[in-house]
Amino acid sequence: MERNSSEQNISLDFYPGEQTAVVLTQPSEKTKRIVLLIHGFMSNKDSDSNLELTKRLLTKGIATVRLDLFGHGESDGGTQVEILLSAASAVHLKRLIGC
Repeated sequence: MERNSSEQNISLDFYPGEQTAVVLTQPSEKTKRIVLLIHGFMSNKDSDSNLELTKRLLTKGIATVRLDLFGHGESDGGTQVEILLSAASAVHLKRLIGC
């Protein structure tokens, strides 16, 4: 990480009752530029690629937000697959009952 940069761990309640782990990393100089880094399936916010991107973006004066998707890393909840299957099931159920 860049010298004098700051990193803040945050827990957000995106979905009722389930916490999402987030890390905000800011360069030493104040900036309005920020990049949201989202990991791939079965990974987490602290993947090698996200950490490397954070380091490189900080050198350009760009802040980053890394988060663990539901069911990954330090976040609560089911995995994306479970969420997608639940959504697909809901759509299928609506079709079956004619909604």
